[in-house]
Amino acid sequence: MGMIGSWLTWWVNRPEFPERGRSEFPELTAIEFQDKPVVVTGSMKPIFEDGDASANLKASVHVAGMRTANGERLDQVFICFGGRILRGNRTAKVGSGYRAIGTPRVDDLGRYETSGRRWGIPKWELRPPTRQVVPDRGEVSFPRLEPCRIPLLRLFPGVTAEMVADVARDADAIVVEAYGSGTGPRSVREYLDSLAADGCIVAVTSEAVWGEVQVGAYATDLVAEDGRLIACRNMLAEAALAKLHYLVGKADRSRPD
Repeated sequence: MGMIGSWLTWWVNRPEFPERGRSEFPELTAIEFQDKPVVVTGSMKPIFEDGDASANLKASVHVAGMRTANGERLDQVFICFGGRILRGNRTAKVGSGYRAIGTPRVDDLGRYETSGRRWGIPKWELRPPTRQVVPDRGEVSFPRLEPCRIPLLRLFPGVTAEMVADVARDADAIVVEAYGSGTGPRSVREYLDSLAADGCIVAVTSEAVWGEVQVGAYATDLVAEDGRLIACRNMLAEAALAKLHYLVGKADRSRPD
């Protein structure tokens, strides 16, 4: 699988290994292990017009200053929009109105009223999120990323290995949106496996709105338990694409591993 594949696999399984990444993969330190929250917000209308802009902004300020149950500063990326607090790395565009974004594969982190006496005051669904890691104190740096070619391919009825080969030509990595729980045609699976064997990182996500990529559920699974392809579980294709651009762009591709 190689170094970059190991990074992405760790990132997929990160909630299970909250303290492993810093010691095993110091290359991830620059962005992934920042110790401050990042809150993204916006609105459908300007702040001085009737809408949710004021509530979104107020909720964002509250979330940015909130702490965990242990009093530690939050260190995740959040989105405050339309009365909902969403997990940044699981958010997707799901519509074109006031509920235009959402996290269809995970629950909302919390909510807040956009009007009334408690407008803009966050309320977590269960409890405040925990910290993802406990980093060493230090400055956050942003490394130079080298250009890389990482296409995103969505499987469709009638897709062939030859079509996939055209898309994957000269790719450093590829993100595949497979059917349902991660299935696809046998010819495509065989080609992707050969591609991975040649050193290309192949990350498999799901085209489905809900659910995740599973391993060993069906005979037509693209990802085998001991195979070279990476199952991205409930990670969205957008998140897998962004993480791979960072990992591949940061890595020393002259190294054999």
